[in-house]
Amino acid sequence: RMSYTAHLSSDQSGICFGIRSYNPSVSRYCKPRSRSELIQAVLASPRVRHVIQKLSDDDETKKRHLDVQSFRILDDMAHNFYSIHRIRWFAVFVRQLIVKTLFERTLVNEGGLEQLFSTVDAPVVILPTHRSYADFLILSLLMYPYNLHLPAVCTGEGLCLSVLG
Repeated sequence: RMSYTAHLSSDQSGICFGIRSYNPSVSRYCKPRSRSELIQAVLASPRVRHVIQKLSDDDETKKRHLDVQSFRILDDMAHNFYSIHRIRWFAVFVRQLIVKTLFERTLVNEGGLEQLFSTVDAPVVILPTHRSYADFLILSLLMYPYNLHLPAVCTGEGLCLSVLG
């Protein structure tokens, strides 16, 4: 039988949630990188270099244009989880003003979550089942107290959260 624990309930303090420690484990598959290191690693990857080479047809002008275009796309997408203090206080805002207004509580199967992350020796891809921004916001709020890596979320251009990293 599965047991569930209530999180983000209306009786928990948002300030206590925001100041709690956050120490996710370091994965052997992905070392922490700065935003610029992340962009450079993707740009230097063999797959990206191969696609740029194919699309440029050995034309240096096209290649430079594709390099610049690729950089701009990655610059829009790249995250910076070193700004955890901004993420943390945004989480308090989202939790207090949005989540607690919409939901009485959220339930988490802690045993299943613990089993998943203790037995899987690889990065985990989590796919929310709805097409809304609330899904990844709530998912991040639920991963934070368990010291799980916050998801790197790729959204459409309609949601600009670059201020958070």
